[in-house]
Amino acid sequence: MTGRGRTPATAGAMSALHRDGYLILPDLLTPDTCSRIRAEAGRFVDRTSVRRGAGRLAT
Repeated sequence: MTGRGRTPATAGAMSALHRDGYLILPDLLTPDTCSRIRAEAGRFVDRTSVRRGAGRLAT
């Protein structure tokens, strides 16, 4: 699959995906985007708490 100016996945990358269950996509997100995602995830975690033994998030 190709995106804007992106290289299609190689056979080696697809083999790694099937073997490992994930792909490493270097430079997919900018450092600024990663920082914004981390900040939002932190706010989400701060708004929730984990009930002991419940195995799910509760607000």
